[in-house]
This record gives sequence, C-alpha cells and structure tokens, in this order.
Amino acid sequence: MLPGDLIALFTDGISEAMNSADEEWDEESLIETLRSYRTKPVEDIMGILFAAADRFANGVPQHDDMTVVVLRVRDTEHQKAVP
Repeated sequence: MLPGDLIALFTDGISEAMNSADEEWDEESLIETLRSYRTKPVEDIMGILFAAADRFANGVPQHDDMTVVVLRVRDTEHQKAVP
C-alpha cells in the first residue's frame, strides 16, 4: 500500500442494491464510483457511495444493511506520532 491508496470495505447490501427492474447496482458500479471520486476526502466518498446506490435504487426499499468503511493510506513518515 502506498500513501494515497484507498481501502474500501462494504457489505453486500450496498453492492446488491436493487432497482425496480430487479437489477443490482453491483461491485463494478461501486468500484467505478470509487475511482471517479478517489481524490475526495474519505468522509465525502462514503456519502457519495450511499448517494449513488440510492440513485440507482430510485426509491425502491432495500432489504439488506448497507455498510461502508473507506480508509486512505497516509504518509506517516512526515507526520507526528499520535499518542
């Protein structure tokens, strides 16, 4: 892992968000969204992922949890240690 790299952990509820045609948002769509917004702060990326899944679902109630954790690798060589 290099400084700036993203790590995204998610439950299948977000990648399997369903729309009214019973289509899944899928992992490729999630990855594409991550790539498109990779330079944004991680807090923003999480919100963007949820919003993209919600747009895809277009108001269809979901039946699974949606959990996302996004981390960015930091350059610790140039940062002070946090106690």
